[in-house]
Amino acid sequence: FLSVYFFSPLFDCARSPMHQRSLRALKAEVDAQQGLVADPGWRLGDRTALVAVRDRQAVGFLLAEQISEAFLIADGAAPEPRRAVCGVLRLWAHGGSGREPDAVRTLLADTIRESLVYGYHVPPAELAFLLPTQETLAWQRDYHPGGPCLQYLTALGQLLEASEPQHRPGGGAKSESSDGDSPAGASSEASVPSPVPQTGIDRKEPC
Repeated sequence: FLSVYFFSPLFDCARSPMHQRSLRALKAEVDAQQGLVADPGWRLGDRTALVAVRDRQAVGFLLAEQISEAFLIADGAAPEPRRAVCGVLRLWAHGGSGREPDAVRTLLADTIRESLVYGYHVPPAELAFLLPTQETLAWQRDYHPGGPCLQYLTALGQLLEASEPQHRPGGGAKSESSDGDSPAGASSEASVPSPVPQTGIDRKEPC
């Protein structure tokens, strides 16, 4: 049985220290598997997180935010601006690729499209991805056949993730756009074997 847990700044449960720690630990594990440098001080902020859980273990994770524009990145062509509403910063499924991980990705994507914007069902064409892995790109081709994979990534590789600056002692203001979104090696989800992260979440909360 697969359950999806919803964490949004609109609900008190997303602000609880226990859930913040659980989400931070899960995101750090996902970042490690995707070859990204994690920020130990990361916070959910105004983003929305979905965690897919089976047998009290996390088997999927999606982190998203509302955006207004993304880019179509094509080989040999300039980035083409496109309308986008849902920006997916992380999409991870245990097992990397295959039917079962892709089913988890589909469940998470369907859930976030239905719930991110009140009263609006985000179409697949308005999903955009930040630093998508090869597994995500392969899944997206089946999820939205014939549709482009939008990214918030410029031709120079500059992240377009919108976030408020985070102040750090002695370091001035640092944007959360560098909170583990910088590549640190290969971006394959399956490149770093790892046990399924324990989220500390084993029951559905009121929110």
